[in-house]
Amino acid sequence: MGASWLNIRSLVLDGGRAAPGGTAKTPGCRRERGRGGLRAPTLRPRPQGAPARARGGRKQRGRHGAEEVAAEVAMGARGRTLLLALALLLASVGPKQPEPPEANLLSGPCGHQTIPTRIVGGEDAVLGRWPWQGSLRLWGTHICGASLLSRRWALTAAHCFQSSNDAFEFTVQFGELSARPSFWNLQAYYNRYGVDSIFLSPGFKGESPYDIALLKLSSSVGYTDNIQPVCLLPSSAQFVNRTDCWVTGWGDVEEEEILPYPYTLQEVQVAIINTSMCNHLYQRTDFRWTIWGDMVCAGDPQGGKDACFGDSGGPLVCDTDGLWYQIGVVSWGIGCGRPNRPGVYTNVTPHFHWIQHVMNQNHTPRPGHCSSLLLLALLCALGIQ
Repeated sequence: MGASWLNIRSLVLDGGRAAPGGTAKTPGCRRERGRGGLRAPTLRPRPQGAPARARGGRKQRGRHGAEEVAAEVAMGARGRTLLLALALLLASVGPKQPEPPEANLLSGPCGHQTIPTRIVGGEDAVLGRWPWQGSLRLWGTHICGASLLSRRWALTAAHCFQSSNDAFEFTVQFGELSARPSFWNLQAYYNRYGVDSIFLSPGFKGESPYDIALLKLSSSVGYTDNIQPVCLLPSSAQFVNRTDCWVTGWGDVEEEEILPYPYTLQEVQVAIINTSMCNHLYQRTDFRWTIWGDMVCAGDPQGGKDACFGDSGGPLVCDTDGLWYQIGVVSWGIGCGRPNRPGVYTNVTPHFHWIQHVMNQNHTPRPGHCSSLLLLALLCALGIQ
């Protein structure tokens, strides 16, 4: 960075003449209970002579006089520029404008599909159908799903960080259908964003409940037809007993059967199962588990439609009047797609205000015009001789 600054300054001062000068793959999974416990998520000379007469009978100034005038002009220009820079600096450190209300961080346009949904299950998705879908990657390898909430925030499951919680090691891929984009797919690398910070729910103790996490991205996501945020709601009551919600991910297509080449995003339609019924189903098995209030179940009573290993952290979404809302985060289940064993998701609603709070407290406003003008003014001041 220092060398670049020196080169830029040399260009300004010298009139344009600058001074010379594979990762190990970790297995992908949704957490499974009852069979081996928790599984880790997948991984620029002046001329001399006598003074001459100038036009109009006025004498030209001598060489030294010309230098004095030039110096005066330069100092005057530099002074004005420095004063401008100082004014801009004072403006930039003046009273801060109030931060936007918490709700504003989640109130922008969201939930728009660019391609209509087909009523199918367990099939390849089409690019643009689920534009909020993200792939959480550890050292470049897909380990979990994620969903885009805004230009700087994504949502996923807390248990995806049990093997590592160092933000530097993670990236999130958006706008791609394949979990393993081609090496020559430059657009995929352009749409891969580093993770600045990881925020686990304060109630998460290694297992459900509270299996939810927020990711602050290192840079702002550029929205396209294939990259858009999903909506959140403070209440998901309207989605109870819905039979037309969807879960998406790059996990296994069956138990012990990984997603085959070309590793295309899968989509499946599922029904929301009320908590009482889900609790009843999970008390009738050899593996008895309590479905807590921050959980929501979805699947098909007959089996065959479910999230699976590698889908952890991905979104469960439902639409209302053409807008899509995320109501769940893939968390755990017994097997995949078994009859009377619905998938269990973290219910987003109980965590809505926590999500708002974290986003508001860690909001990074875009730099204003003042910062850019200040930098330009300082560069001009340095460049005037």
